[in-house]
Formats: sequence, C-alpha cells, structure tokens
Amino acid sequence: MPGGPWDTHELAIHHKAPDTLRVSAGDGYFESSDAGATCRSPSVGLEVGYLRSVAIDPEQPEVVVVSASSGPYSAYVAGRSDGRVYRRLTGGRWERVHDGWPEPASTIAPLLCAGVKGGELWAADERGVHRSDDGGKTWRHAVGYATSAQHLRGLALLR
Repeated sequence: MPGGPWDTHELAIHHKAPDTLRVSAGDGYFESSDAGATCRSPSVGLEVGYLRSVAIDPEQPEVVVVSASSGPYSAYVAGRSDGRVYRRLTGGRWERVHDGWPEPASTIAPLLCAGVKGGELWAADERGVHRSDDGGKTWRHAVGYATSAQHLRGLALLR
C-alpha cells in the first residue's frame, strides 16, 4: 500500500467489503478502500499512535475497533501498560471507549477479534477475556485466567 504502514501488526478485512483493508500498526492506523492501491491514515481522536490490534463488527463493516498504547513497551508489559480501546465509524473520528476499560489506562493494549453475530467483538488482556455486544461501545469481563497471562500473542474465536 503506497503511503501505508511500516510496522504492520494486524490486518482486518470484512466479508461485506472485501476491498477495504484495516490495519493496526506500530506507526498508526491505516485503511484502504481500493484493495491497497491507495492508503489513508485517519487519526483524529487517537490520543496515542502505537496500534496493536484491529477488529471489524461482523455485520457492520463501517464499525472498526482498535487497541492502542503510547508505545511498544506499554502495549505488551502488564503493570507498566497504558493500553486503551478506540471505536470509529468510517469517515468519523476515533472515540475512546471507557465503558469496561480502566481509567486511567492501565492494561496492555488488548488483542481483538470479531465475533459471530452483529455487534459481537472480543478482547483479551492480562485481566482475561472481554466481550462487547454493541460493536465495541461497551465491554464486560467474560472470563478470567487461572494464572495471570504475561505474554498474549493471539486471540481466535472458534465456532
């Protein structure tokens, strides 16, 4: 993608918009609506620029959620973290999600994935697994870990 990311972490594509690419990267958020021929980096509303993960609402391809932090050290290291979650509708500004996330930001930047039904999104941080049923506006703790997770590397939803 010309003008695209240097440090891609995740790429998300929605089945209803297969030419639209959403990328979380160490150097920000990037998207393309023409299968990568051109790229833009909308950042209005993002307070930090290191993005770890990206997910798209299963039924609404215009609803995008990302996790972010001030840098790699604070994105991955529990106890020294400032991870946060942002939500955006295509063409709009990023809005920080507060409902279900600590304030001030104090968790790793969570891993994200889309669920099965409209509005269903999942996130994992060192506290456990979290679920949203409203496209990432609000989150609730779904399950904790037997022992605190120190190195989360992936999140997948099996149907």
